[in-house]
Amino acid sequence: MSSLPLASEFPPASREAWMGRVEKVLTGAPFDRKLVGRTYDGIRIEPLYGKADAPEPVPGRAATPWRVACRIDHPDPAEANALALADLEGGAGALVLSFAGAPAARGFGLRATEPGDLSRAFSGIMPDIIPLSVESAPFGGRAAAALVAAWAREAGPAPAS
Repeated sequence: MSSLPLASEFPPASREAWMGRVEKVLTGAPFDRKLVGRTYDGIRIEPLYGKADAPEPVPGRAATPWRVACRIDHPDPAEANALALADLEGGAGALVLSFAGAPAARGFGLRATEPGDLSRAFSGIMPDIIPLSVESAPFGGRAAAALVAAWAREAGPAPAS
């Protein structure tokens, strides 16, 4: 949103101009006592903050945009697929495959024992362009990885490394 035609009709805002108006409204009352809050543990909460500086990049990690990741965790592959497609159509940009028994599955999790189960769960989803994260059951990581790899081989294009 670099062009906001309505905003161009107003002068640029500054903290000094804002403070001038605030002082008129406060009519001598102390700014810190009227407009500055504090958390329970004493951290100051300002009524207005400026634009934050860009964070320092993490060394060794490429800067990438945030993604909304939705879970594939319904036990039935067909139902998991319908839910995943709805999430992707709704704006999700990544998926988290949570197998049954995974701690994060919260009692659910996809029940998949063969590549065909994953084929049903990912029907209509392009695995070469949708980032995928996998959550497996404790001590089941190798089996989950082997199952996902077997499915990926059957699905077509190799996943990006």
